[in-house]
Amino acid sequence: TEHRQAEDQIQSRLRYEAGLAACSQILLSDSQTEDVLNEALKILLETSRTNRVYIFENFEDPKDGLCLRLTHEVCAPGIATHLDDPVLQHGIYHRRFERWRRNLSKNKPILGFVDSFPEKERTFLEPYGILSILVLPLWVDGKWYGFIAFDDMKKHREWSEEDIRLLETAADMIDNYIEKKKFEMTLKESNRNLKETQAQLVQSEKMASLGSLVAGIAHEINTPIGAVSSMYDTLYRTMGKLKDQVGMECSDIQKERLNKAFSIIDDANSVIRSGTERVVDIVRRLKSFARLDEAELKTVDIHEGLEDTLTLVHHEIKHTISVNKDFGDLPPIACFPGQLNQVFLNLLINSKHAIQEKGLIGIKTYTKDQYAYVEFSDN
Repeated sequence: TEHRQAEDQIQSRLRYEAGLAACSQILLSDSQTEDVLNEALKILLETSRTNRVYIFENFEDPKDGLCLRLTHEVCAPGIATHLDDPVLQHGIYHRRFERWRRNLSKNKPILGFVDSFPEKERTFLEPYGILSILVLPLWVDGKWYGFIAFDDMKKHREWSEEDIRLLETAADMIDNYIEKKKFEMTLKESNRNLKETQAQLVQSEKMASLGSLVAGIAHEINTPIGAVSSMYDTLYRTMGKLKDQVGMECSDIQKERLNKAFSIIDDANSVIRSGTERVVDIVRRLKSFARLDEAELKTVDIHEGLEDTLTLVHHEIKHTISVNKDFGDLPPIACFPGQLNQVFLNLLINSKHAIQEKGLIGIKTYTKDQYAYVEFSDN
């Protein structure tokens, strides 16, 4: 019988070694599927000749403190799974498993017959049909992460030192796998944040360049339009003096002829004045919109920003799109006006692209519950 026991030990060791090798191969593979950990647990289920293998991870709850939740589980044929059990998604250590927390956090296993466990633990475990259990702590990044457990539901199993030692090796493999996956997720998240930051920087550079371009154009237009505006004023005053002189020195027939010419000149002056004022207003709004690189928080009139932005896109929408402005009574708002103008511009351009032929863009502003609202709509 001693010879048979020795043979059984050798067979058990060979089974464990083969299982650990297969488990290691799966956990070290480059597979990106979510089933890697479950596949490893299936191997450990067969290797340990238990009925259920599962992993719980720890988490902190603001109300209940340190808690545990079931994340992975594999079962032998005929054994029910409990992944959807809400009780196992929010277990509280200090209520039933304070002994587990104390031992596992010190890297000590929990094992034995369930009917010999403390009453709080026994009344929780027995309804799940567990007769014998082995619980091993999992460590990730040097911190207690949770545990892996092996249930025997057919017999009261005595866990040998070799069982524990070999399954601790498996737990170490799972530690490394979870740590690697967490690192990969962190790296992936960092890369995503880096790409978003890069995109934001590119967009900021584009908007800063647009601001410089618009400011430059506004400056270039401002110089000649200033000359036109000045000469219009000179022309208007000169025409007034000329009319007074004609009234004093010309005959009625000459006055009648000259008045017709004066009427044409007055009409031309009116067009020049209207066009000049329009260009001056456009230049003013372009210069206002061009403050895209300003980082200071300012108290501004939101409607001014909307008008500035509409001026910038006017040439793109004037022939096919009407703008309905329903502006409410907004007080001056503390904001970053350049960034807000960029948002308005993006929304208007999006609406312009969405309208295939002729359409309508609506802009509504109002206050509600001490908030200012700006609503964009298109048909």
